[in-house]
Amino acid sequence: MKKLYHGACFYPELWNEAVLEEDIKKMKEAGINVVRIGEFAWSKMEPEEGKYDIGFFVDVIRKLASHQIETVMCTPTATPPVWLTHGHPERMYVNERGETMGHGSRQHVCTNHPYFRERARLITEQIAQKTGRLPGLAGWQLDNEFKCHVSECMCQTCKTLWHKWLREKYQSIDRLNEAWGADVWSETYQRFEQIPQPGATPFLHNSSLRTMYQQFSMEKIAEFAREQAAVIRGYSDAPITHNSSVMFGVNNEELFSDLDFASFDTYASQENSAAFLFNCDLWRNIKKGRPFWIMETSPSYSASLESYAAPHEDGYLKAEAVSSYALGGAAFCYWLWRQQRAGSEQPHGSVLSAWGEPDVGYANVLEVERARKEV
Repeated sequence: MKKLYHGACFYPELWNEAVLEEDIKKMKEAGINVVRIGEFAWSKMEPEEGKYDIGFFVDVIRKLASHQIETVMCTPTATPPVWLTHGHPERMYVNERGETMGHGSRQHVCTNHPYFRERARLITEQIAQKTGRLPGLAGWQLDNEFKCHVSECMCQTCKTLWHKWLREKYQSIDRLNEAWGADVWSETYQRFEQIPQPGATPFLHNSSLRTMYQQFSMEKIAEFAREQAAVIRGYSDAPITHNSSVMFGVNNEELFSDLDFASFDTYASQENSAAFLFNCDLWRNIKKGRPFWIMETSPSYSASLESYAAPHEDGYLKAEAVSSYALGGAAFCYWLWRQQRAGSEQPHGSVLSAWGEPDVGYANVLEVERARKEV
């Protein structure tokens, strides 16, 4: 990572060849020299169980490289396809109210379920085999925003793993009872299998129960990240990261301990610019001595189907970019490049509109590129 990147998240699978050619031309004009692809494309890569086709993304990476645009390749495990979930509620995420998620949106599957873990391993291996040595591959991103929309899963798979985790941690039920102060409110347990998950309760849970379940969940998501990283390293020398945040239900120090560099997503508004600087200062210390990446920020404003926001004033985007580079960042990247025509998050800020015209904030993207060159 000896250069400064100016990038965007890109979904070429949503568009035809003519749009791809147009996008590459316009990326060059805007100074975009890296894109992130593949993060939500599992159904494109494996439309039916065991039937893989990674060729489209191989071609995209090669085409981008021929135009001096590098690629961060992603594992698509945040959005499992419907063949993995349909008719299988036992594989789905369950919240603390006991509600089982249905197919749709993202992060709807329990990442601890053994069938999901196996399918995630297999699709990661297929992607790494086909793309791991391609020219222009700048790095890897695992999944997308672990534990962004969900917190600790309360499914039966997690319950079984929870009891195993407790047994390994405390060795005896007496040690657990003593450590947790279980005599208070007659919460003393006789065996590990009696210990509940911190779901619905009339009043407060034992604070140790809730804290240990959070720790258990964080350790399991870090374990999942290590599994994916180990598969990729068998086929690629490109560095591996994940796009995280202080807002998500993860232990970032543990999550990044076995990854190669840190990256994060931030949508700090102009009124909350201190949060942007705070994040840069935090993330440059997650992997000390290594540049961090801003993997996602908005080129104009942060908005989805559930929120709205005022656009940044001219000059704010440049201030964000320059300060991140100055604090040790190697990349300043947008979500997203070209807005989707349909589906989720249609009103979100983007560099180009769905019809390929400059979107709100485009002039500021050009200003960032001029500043990057000066830096």
